[in-house]
Amino acid sequence: MKAVACYDLGEFARFSPIGKEFLEDRSTKQYLAELMGNPGSSAELKKEAITAYQKMLMHSWGQSSTQ
Repeated sequence: MKAVACYDLGEFARFSPIGKEFLEDRSTKQYLAELMGNPGSSAELKKEAITAYQKMLMHSWGQSSTQ
């Protein structure tokens, strides 16, 4: 279930105009980093956490750099 949630968070960051800002205000990157570093996390969970983290870091081509 956590892997599905990570996927959804990544898509929210990717497609919602306020997604990245909303998630950053709630320290989501820190939570994802904890999941990635947890030795008890499954490989699938780590993969989805890494992908979600990357989506939060990406700069959309449609956004201006002055925002």
